[in-house]
Amino acid sequence: IAKSAEDAVKHEFPEVIAVHLQMVPAEIGRIRVAVPVISNVGNPEVSPNTCRAPYFYLATMRTDGKGEIIEEGFIRSPPVKDEYLAGPANVHILIKNGVDVLLTRKIDDRILESITEAEISVYHTEKRTVKEAMQEYFEGKRETIK
Repeated sequence: IAKSAEDAVKHEFPEVIAVHLQMVPAEIGRIRVAVPVISNVGNPEVSPNTCRAPYFYLATMRTDGKGEIIEEGFIRSPPVKDEYLAGPANVHILIKNGVDVLLTRKIDDRILESITEAEISVYHTEKRTVKEAMQEYFEGKRETIK
């Protein structure tokens, strides 16, 4: 479906080079949070830069105020030959995995624009580990980026 939609848009608008579609589940009451991390084991350190993070921690949380994590895991950042393409590749993987919120230490402006266009909320954290960043988010101690 996504490929045919992209082809139709590109046919209608030749100046378009890429189309991103986001699937939004009908289920209400859950939110998907992503944190760029440096490893995929235990309680990893938050990556200093989203674009160069080797992994992302993903957590699906209930939004009923309890902050219960329903599902969690790690995804590997897509391998790219050109470092310039790492950011767009990571944006794509966040969209593909239905991320609603990104917690990050640092993010490049061009990537931030793509992420916010995909309606992913971006929050700054200086916390060292995933658990600390998630706790900060759950407690409402959030600083919106942009």
